[in-house]
Amino acid sequence: MRTRLSLAVATVAALAVVVPAVVVSAPAARRAAPAIGVEATSSGLTVAGRSFLPHERVTLRATFQGGSAARTVTASTKGRFWTSLASRSNTTCGGVSVTATGSRGSKASYYQRSIPEPCGIDVGP
Repeated sequence: MRTRLSLAVATVAALAVVVPAVVVSAPAARRAAPAIGVEATSSGLTVAGRSFLPHERVTLRATFQGGSAARTVTASTKGRFWTSLASRSNTTCGGVSVTATGSRGSKASYYQRSIPEPCGIDVGP
């Protein structure tokens, strides 16, 4: 009986040392890189972000032909956000550049250099 008790105590003591060591040495799960998607419209830009840190404040800065826009949003618990950046300029013509910088180090950017067809061309009869 005494031997079984000593064996049980020794097993528990060994597990108390081994289990925390395994937890500490396990590699951290990799987080997907933050990313943004942008849709240009005649009234501004729609920006959607993912993989930012939960509740992170994200500053958006956009430049486009004829103007610029900025806004700060807060990511959701899943690190996502969606917002519109209104503009008096038509953002569908010319290049568009948007950067998203998180308050805790997350960063993402978007750049569109090409001009979608037709842009500024009257395609009437």
